[in-house]
Amino acid sequence: MKIIARHQQVMPFLLLYNADAFIDFTRKIFNAQEMLRTLNAKKQIQHSEIMIGNATFLLAEAESPERSTCSSLYIYVNDTDATYYKALDAGCESLMTPIDEENGKRAAGFKDPFGNSWWLATLS
Repeated sequence: MKIIARHQQVMPFLLLYNADAFIDFTRKIFNAQEMLRTLNAKKQIQHSEIMIGNATFLLAEAESPERSTCSSLYIYVNDTDATYYKALDAGCESLMTPIDEENGKRAAGFKDPFGNSWWLATLS
């Protein structure tokens, strides 16, 4: 099976209203890098690929907020607490304050301004 470089066999694809702002958000919170962007005739994002660590996310601009699709994403980070509080400072809503779990993980959750839920984990 052939797969495009930087892609995984399964990847998140998000259809987001205000995709530009989402990309900026992921840069701020997760140090994401935009690897590819194509625009449609309206100068909106037709296709973008961002990388967070070694994971690629595909996304495009939704025609309206009602046509947006949201997701729940699980992400390993270097510091759950720092990432969680950075997200709250950026306007995210808390879903779960940082806690130590029995399996040796530090975990937390937040909902971003675009409707996506992010579940953070740091292994001890």
